Amino acid sequence: MGGLLVPILWDVDVNCGEQEMGHFDPPNGQTCAAYMSDFLSTNPGYLNDPDATANCAYCPFSKGSEYLATLNKPRHVYGWRDICITFLFVLSSYALVFILMKLRSKRSKTAS
Repeated sequence: MGGLLVPILWDVDVNCGEQEMGHFDPPNGQTCAAYMSDFLSTNPGYLNDPDATANCAYCPFSKGSEYLATLNKPRHVYGWRDICITFLFVLSSYALVFILMKLRSKRSKTAS
């Protein structure tokens, strides 16, 4: 799955729909950006309207790479690694079939 997902989703910008946003109200007198600044400095995501003082909307991902990190694919190279593993599996399977066909006995070759 990593070989299919990582190369495609890594650099994609995420735009959350309204139903995918987390909504909250900041304390009185604070904007969404001021209230969430410490959180956003260490966590991915973005605020839909950072200057709002009520009904803040937070999306947990701003890039596809942030979503892939939740699937244990935190580096772009993991997708290519997974593609290589799949390729080696297919190649070794064909090689094994070829070798086993060459190692057949004369009796099994003529069996019908």
